Amino acid sequence: MSGEGKGRIAHLEGKYVFSYESLFKNKEKEWLLGLSLPIHGEEVLTLGFRDADKSKVQVKGRFFKRLTLNAKREGKQKEIAQLKKVLGKIAVFLKVVDMVRIGDYSCKKGTCGFGKGLSFKFKETKDELNIVFPFDKNHEFFINAKNNSTYYRKVNFTLKDKRRSSMSRQPFALTLIQRDCS
Repeated sequence: MSGEGKGRIAHLEGKYVFSYESLFKNKEKEWLLGLSLPIHGEEVLTLGFRDADKSKVQVKGRFFKRLTLNAKREGKQKEIAQLKKVLGKIAVFLKVVDMVRIGDYSCKKGTCGFGKGLSFKFKETKDELNIVFPFDKNHEFFINAKNNSTYYRKVNFTLKDKRRSSMSRQPFALTLIQRDCS
């Protein structure tokens, strides 16, 4: 989860394409995503995942403010709540990754997490990792990571609306393509 590359995010009616650097801070239990956005400059999204197992996630940074301000201006409070929930699911994933990495946690029978609403199903092959989080009655949250080297080079985070076709635009999508992993 630390490295640099290119990315794309689609949320509400906006799409952003960016270069990025990410940093997984073990001691602080934070993941930082620094996005270099054309015209806007560099902005940061910080996810504090220390208490993600208790549904407490710290979300900070100018990029998060940009996404929520756009939604507020458009009167889309539901989408702000949805975005916070998506970021909470990513934080649970990061917490599990951190705990597995240091040997404090093991996943069982294709399931990881911390109980109702904070767990996910996973399937891993030599080339791919697929994760599915329950979200609400109309949505599921997916993480798909493709591996063609010693690390996952492409990671997709997608909130899928079950009522839409798989080819139509989804409520939230973040793609990170890593050039370098540190």
